Amino acid sequence: MRILSAVVALWFVLIPACQSDEDVDRFRQDPSVFKADRDDLIENAERYYARGAYHRALAQYGKLLKLEPSSWIARMGEGLCQYQLGKQLGGSGKLQDALVRFLTANKIFTDLWDGTVERSTQSEGSRQFKVCMSLAQNERATGFLDTLRLNQLEELLPSASTEQAAEIQKEQARLRRHRHEVYASAKLKFRKLVAMEYPAPDAILNLADLELVTLQDDQAIIHYHAYLDLCRTSIARWCNVRDHPDQFESGKNAQERVIMESKKKIASGTRKAVLVLEKLAAMSFKKSAYADAVKLLDEALRLDPSKVGLRVNLAECMGRLRQYQGAIRHLETFLRDSSPFDARKKKAVRMRADYLALLRKSETGG
Repeated sequence: MRILSAVVALWFVLIPACQSDEDVDRFRQDPSVFKADRDDLIENAERYYARGAYHRALAQYGKLLKLEPSSWIARMGEGLCQYQLGKQLGGSGKLQDALVRFLTANKIFTDLWDGTVERSTQSEGSRQFKVCMSLAQNERATGFLDTLRLNQLEELLPSASTEQAAEIQKEQARLRRHRHEVYASAKLKFRKLVAMEYPAPDAILNLADLELVTLQDDQAIIHYHAYLDLCRTSIARWCNVRDHPDQFESGKNAQERVIMESKKKIASGTRKAVLVLEKLAAMSFKKSAYADAVKLLDEALRLDPSKVGLRVNLAECMGRLRQYQGAIRHLETFLRDSSPFDARKKKAVRMRADYLALLRKSETGG
């Protein structure tokens, strides 16, 4: 029976991948078969996408478009796959191939977006919300790709001839203009999303990151703090669910599922909050606001004590405030708990020696 079930399951998975043009015509003529096949294609595409198999997901969405040329789900799925493939290619250094993917995604999202984002509690689940968010993220990724290409060109300049250098500089100017344009366009869309009645956290974080890379630090700080407040609220809410599952479910199994789900949400919220706290601390350090940086890093460590690397940053801030004893304690904890291969160990050892010397000097009045 198990073998038969496995064969049946495999058959339904393989059918969508083996469709011919004749199959498509047959499905169009038989609505009941069409619906079943449509649902299979969507399910397969979503499963492939969730696994990161974007080429396979793209193929499934393509077959869905043959059955239903006006399918919004298929077009949106194609755009998301192209975007993810562009990110993969960009990460592996294939910048030109990545650009092709991003441009294709941009065309799809632009065709789907009507320029509006509804200001309502249901907006996050709306199609226009999803298209606007995807288009803005794709534009942001395209701008980052321009930065990578600019870095490549910069490395070519020292060995370039005069004629080649002139061409490189011309291309650099074009890329800077293009980056400015796509970042500005992405910002406008993220701002629309953030202006919603109940803005999506990811929109706030994306806008904060984009403000940061475009050197708008003050605006970035405002949005990072707004995002951080949402993280804190979410963590507190899910901690309450974890600690009092009986208030949300009655059965033992249901309560265990609630506890597991709440732990996942807490871990996700904690990870995101710590990343934002690190960014805010780095910005405070850059402005010589060392006391603020210490508070932010303290909170990050309270949320996730396993992030021992933060202790090096915390010690550096405390050293600037002449809090040498506290700085030394953090460095010693880092040296004890961090991996033997952590590249920051040399820096921590050097900092500890310096702070010990400064502490002795301050104690002797030297």
